[in-house]
Amino acid sequence: MKKLSSQLPNKIEGVDYDTDRWLEGIPHNPKSEEIVRRIADIDFYCFDDSFCFKVGGDGDNGESLMYILDIYFDEKERRKIMKIASFDVDAQKGFTPLCPNDLPVADGDQIVDELNAQAKLANYRVGSKDCHPPNPVWLADARHPVFSPVENGGPNVDIHWPSHCVIGTKGNELLDGLPKVNEYDYFVFKGIEPDLHPYGACYHDIEEKMSTGVIEWLKSKEVKIVIIGGLAYDYCVKTTAIQLRDAGFIVFINSRATRAISSDTRQSVAEMNNFGIGTIYGGAVAVESWLKNLNNYAKLLGM
Repeated sequence: MKKLSSQLPNKIEGVDYDTDRWLEGIPHNPKSEEIVRRIADIDFYCFDDSFCFKVGGDGDNGESLMYILDIYFDEKERRKIMKIASFDVDAQKGFTPLCPNDLPVADGDQIVDELNAQAKLANYRVGSKDCHPPNPVWLADARHPVFSPVENGGPNVDIHWPSHCVIGTKGNELLDGLPKVNEYDYFVFKGIEPDLHPYGACYHDIEEKMSTGVIEWLKSKEVKIVIIGGLAYDYCVKTTAIQLRDAGFIVFINSRATRAISSDTRQSVAEMNNFGIGTIYGGAVAVESWLKNLNNYAKLLGM
């Protein structure tokens, strides 16, 4: 018995093996037929340690195997047509109850599973972190309460905030369960200078004159769609989404992969809707369904 699992994936992420292809008699992908022809002289093909197909003699001549290969190649072609990036915006402990003295967002530590699930739907995974100094000009205190305007701070700070995500502290760390910084395909560090407090991850400054390079990198990879999650929805996530939409990407938010500072997000939702940014409810499962529909349209349009 010869095992060929090194040539094919042991698992196809996010694919529903329904019976539509069988019932509708959809023709096989030529690549599927070619692979089965090449192994037709082998009695058994082991797709995994326990999943085998008899491809000769009184077996099914590889029909079942070809159907699964068809699904694999369809999925591969889909991802080739519309390249997707998943963006983890500032998913840091400083924006969660894990760091109550930073800038905690309710349930901010509950987004990891959804961020990881949406990343499985993408070709690339990018991320960002707030990396603030201990003495920024926007630091709130007794005389300058949170959300009050910063006076004479320059054009790239707007309001006062509590100290958060300071370099070298626990608040600066990514949430447990996320990749390490160097395991992302691209990563942005922002807010390092004391007189710069950007919200979006695409520019180092509020004036949007100094690029972080993420827009250029995504375009170099021919990414068309960006799925966004992270913290917080009504500030850094929203601004990043708008910046990416302005740059020409199809952008939407996975609602289960983000949390907001404000308990009322209607204004943020409306603002993003005005920019053509959708919010998808139902988590990564709903995101996947939406992506499949979008890619079907893309195929029809020849994108």
